[in-house]
Amino acid sequence: MQRLVYSPSIKVWVKTDSGVIDLTPYVTECTVVRKIDDLSHAEIQFRNPKVLKDGKPRFLFTENEYTDSDGSTSIRPVFHPMDPITIVLERIAGKPIQVFTGYCDTTPYVQLFPGTARIKASCTLKRLNYTYFDPGLDFVQDFMRNYGWIINVSNGVAVNEKQATKDENPKQVPTSSVKLHDSSIGNLLYAALNEIGGWDNKNIYIQSLPGNIAKVVGGLFDEFKKDNSKVNEEITKFVRDLIGSGQFGTAIASGSISPDGQPDLSNYTQSAKCPVLPDNAPQEVKNLLRICDQIAQTKTDYVYGGSHDENALTLARSSTHPDAYQLDCSSFVSYALANAGMGVNSVMVSGQYANWGSPGRGSYFTVWENDGHVFIEFYGKKWNV
Repeated sequence: MQRLVYSPSIKVWVKTDSGVIDLTPYVTECTVVRKIDDLSHAEIQFRNPKVLKDGKPRFLFTENEYTDSDGSTSIRPVFHPMDPITIVLERIAGKPIQVFTGYCDTTPYVQLFPGTARIKASCTLKRLNYTYFDPGLDFVQDFMRNYGWIINVSNGVAVNEKQATKDENPKQVPTSSVKLHDSSIGNLLYAALNEIGGWDNKNIYIQSLPGNIAKVVGGLFDEFKKDNSKVNEEITKFVRDLIGSGQFGTAIASGSISPDGQPDLSNYTQSAKCPVLPDNAPQEVKNLLRICDQIAQTKTDYVYGGSHDENALTLARSSTHPDAYQLDCSSFVSYALANAGMGVNSVMVSGQYANWGSPGRGSYFTVWENDGHVFIEFYGKKWNV
């Protein structure tokens, strides 16, 4: 899989005393650091050229002429701390993404020779960060409780009272102190900005999540999984091309298990009765089918509790048949799923598979289980020992 990575275009605006200044044509470098549960920061480097103003050479952003209230003029910098700033990135034409809004922390005051200047800024939470807000005070706890949240004074952690009531009372009968109209993070954030930070309602917009958010996230997960599967295949092919495949000496028959108890899929030959998977099937599914078919081609002994005491997902040699492995149904399924990369990391007995995977028939394979037996099915073909 090939990916083209390139820098996005950037647009920067700063709201000053004299209006909104578009810094976009002058930006030479920009860094945005987004943080969770903390202030995000941005740093913009931009050109500050000398230009002629009224016939006099002046630096564009540090020597602006202002007319004062008494009619006199003075030369002052354009930007000041607490000036609002917005940064937008655009990687795909026509689809800009606003990545930062906040307030300037440091701005250029004076410059002696032509060159670049810098602005450092903090996100909009800066106003809340520097607003006195003590969670131990009664009025703060009353404010939080009014929006459905309780503060633990010992550690400062807020708990959603509505959700806590549901957890403790399955019938969802609320306590008298809980207002169930909306105890969401969004509602609390709006109240904090409006009532604590003093923000005007016209300057606040908290967008709701789209109705198809679950479908979108699920689609992204599927896309990532498909990309990762493709990358794994390319890496495996590269390594095999580089160092070769298989083992050297003491040859192993095709369709067998290697002496260390791990599958040797490089020498695997599919049996005539083995189902054929579609080309776009995930690599883990392909591995699982190959391992099942491979073990089926190898002579095995059925031993109740076979290899369970190993606590390791390798095949134990049979004491009665040196060319076979001792297995029972659950150790067979556990071994196959673990070595195929299905997230199994310990041997499970049949009944435990009731909580593994998703309920219902699978797209490629299904694990059937009850308290006494478990097996894997691929397109109607049953695999067990």
